[in-house]
Amino acid sequence: MNSHLFLSSTKCWSCRSLFRTTTNLVMDIQQNKALTNEQNVTNCAQSSIQSGFTTDSNINRIYHVRHQESRSHQYAPRILNNYSSYRYTSTQQSIRSISTSQQRDRDRNNKMPRLDEWKVEKQQIELKQDLRKWIKLADNPEPPNSFTFKLICYNVLSQTILDNHKYLYPKNTHKERYLKWGYRWEALQHEFREHNADIICLQEVQESHYVDYYQFLKSIGYEGIFKQRTNSIYPDGCAIFYKTKALNMIEFYGVEYFQPKTNLLDRHNVGLIAKFSPKNSNRSFVVATTHLLFNPKREDVRLAQTQVLLTEINRISYDYKEQRNVPVILCGDFNSSPTVTNGVYQFITKQLINYQNVYHLRQGKSWLPPELGVTNDCRHLNLAKSNPNVPLSRSEEEELIQLHHSSRRHNINTAIKSADLRLFESGELVHRFNFTSVYPTVEGVSTNQDNWVLVDYLFHTVTKDKLMGEMKCLGRYELPTVAGLNSKHIKGIPNIKVGSDHFPLVAQFRFDF
Repeated sequence: MNSHLFLSSTKCWSCRSLFRTTTNLVMDIQQNKALTNEQNVTNCAQSSIQSGFTTDSNINRIYHVRHQESRSHQYAPRILNNYSSYRYTSTQQSIRSISTSQQRDRDRNNKMPRLDEWKVEKQQIELKQDLRKWIKLADNPEPPNSFTFKLICYNVLSQTILDNHKYLYPKNTHKERYLKWGYRWEALQHEFREHNADIICLQEVQESHYVDYYQFLKSIGYEGIFKQRTNSIYPDGCAIFYKTKALNMIEFYGVEYFQPKTNLLDRHNVGLIAKFSPKNSNRSFVVATTHLLFNPKREDVRLAQTQVLLTEINRISYDYKEQRNVPVILCGDFNSSPTVTNGVYQFITKQLINYQNVYHLRQGKSWLPPELGVTNDCRHLNLAKSNPNVPLSRSEEEELIQLHHSSRRHNINTAIKSADLRLFESGELVHRFNFTSVYPTVEGVSTNQDNWVLVDYLFHTVTKDKLMGEMKCLGRYELPTVAGLNSKHIKGIPNIKVGSDHFPLVAQFRFDF
């Protein structure tokens, strides 16, 4: 009897000694005479997605292997996954043949390291790279009505982006082996286990890797959500994982910045918002993460993206019963320096910037087109005008939102009354969240963009609200400094210890309720 196996990228979380690529497994099956010729192996390539194991920018290796009932069945439990349950409907697949020898060459370049080899090398380098220490910021007496948790924010670097931009990782600052997915994945897993965070916020998660690799977090007690960038040519997005034994996830929402025919919002970056409650309470708080546009010259685009994100955070965090917002943690890769005048960092921490005399206005006096319904104080116009004493369901809210989103039908009358135009023409952007940064902006750096810079941030609201609860930061994992990196002769990352080109942000919080 003939059948088909659907093989996605290798899944060996349960047994690390078995870190071999899917091609290795196919070769093993061939040696067992389960396959008779090379024509039984085909490559199913998605034009918009890359595999982490290949340097070919147009190939996501998925194998359909025809096999007989034979010893090849013994491999199936290790490599089969319910891939069809994670649907990708935005891309078209094209199929072409690929020879076993070609695939073997690719896998040799991206092979997984032996675990003992990786550990020994890591231990040797750790002795030279002790750059980060845990800084205690407050005592943790652990009051009865409180919940203490750790959160990590990490741009994990999509392998596809790395492979397509190798010029950003020159040989004089990066060892080639540490750029391979096998080594990076070992380092990333070690960091996740080492920090043992209750909430993990990730950026640049490759779509195929979310399915094939990051699901290993489920084996150590996490559940996760994922939002891919809105254009199918981009294979990455944002993800949030949380420990199910500590937290309940109440709801989540994927934020899309792309708005048709809007110059400031013509990029396909995304954000992800989740509302949680501790297992020991029905009080809630919100965690949001994002990855903003990289282009150094387009701070105006990043500001517009931040405005949309804060507008959605305001909506998700608002409590109709108490008519106020629950505590919020906001983190991510904002691709913006804290020293930029009237930039993203100042907007988030100061709650106000003046755009009138700084940025070129494309819609007269307004910052964003009024037709989008996003006011200068980061609210949805139709929700701001609704009766605050009448709670709305999420579906009712979305019927009133004028922003374009791929998950809903855009059917709002975009005509704006003249009396409402003042909400879009104030010359200032403001928001209602009293954010403070966990990390000081004086010395620490989070990545290298020609120079060591700080572009990743971790914010939390500071309030003393007995009704909604209070979020306190108890400690942080200090970021390295330029002086410290230079003293250790570290010119770039990824390396054996850091699996990405960003350093992770890690902090401990206490939610008092």
